[in-house]
Amino acid sequence: MDRTRVQNQEPADPTAARLPWAGIVASAVGFIVMVAIAWTLWDSLPETIVTREATETRSGVAVPRVVMAFALPGVLIVVGAIMTVSTVIGGRMRHYVDPRLVASPRSQTRSMNVLFVVLPLLLVTLQAGLLSRAAGHEFPLERAVGGWRSGSC
Repeated sequence: MDRTRVQNQEPADPTAARLPWAGIVASAVGFIVMVAIAWTLWDSLPETIVTREATETRSGVAVPRVVMAFALPGVLIVVGAIMTVSTVIGGRMRHYVDPRLVASPRSQTRSMNVLFVVLPLLLVTLQAGLLSRAAGHEFPLERAVGGWRSGSC
């Protein structure tokens, strides 16, 4: 067996990306935290939550609290599924595309790790802020998400 491959723990197929374990763990923890936030605030949430106020030119929108509570965890699952499927399809199509146009397996794994470490951080913050505000609690959502000071934009 090739000693270099064993030392670097590269997959046997050099065109296959390794699993982004850091991203998988971060996403799982983020999902659990988002569900815990929804569970904690569930009794404080109104039955229907207004997501868009009515104006003279448009009608308002209200959704059941279950939609609001599980929308962002659902987004994380959908993005994870899309990225998994696209990675599998990309791996199968790799042989038909000019190698200069395709990311290396290591680069692909790093990109997936970055995505699935950063995305849950954003979604957890949004989940906490949106549900806290809907439950009537103060939460500095703009500052938490964007680091904005009120009145600076």
